[in-house]
Amino acid sequence: MGQRYDFCQAAVEEIGTKENPANSNKVKYNNNNGQFWCGYFVDWVAKKLKVSMPSCVYTPAGVAGFQGKGLWVNAATAKPKPGFIAFFDFPGGEKTDHAGIVT
Repeated sequence: MGQRYDFCQAAVEEIGTKENPANSNKVKYNNNNGQFWCGYFVDWVAKKLKVSMPSCVYTPAGVAGFQGKGLWVNAATAKPKPGFIAFFDFPGGEKTDHAGIVT
């Protein structure tokens, strides 16, 4: 059906994956290093499907990478589609705190 569909499908197949132990950030996507795993997950899906894209492990660098490739859409004007990578900025944290895949 297409690369974006496959990207979403690979992500959805991982629903139910849990940190072990709970609240440890240890999952298969980040080699159990305990770092926040949201960006590792996005990268893991991309690697699984051999999709070349900026790394999202460090979310501010992921933002800069997508901006540098002209692949950035501003939140005020965005019309997210399945397969888009979404970055979130929560109050009191890093400039960009979280990454996910729009399904």
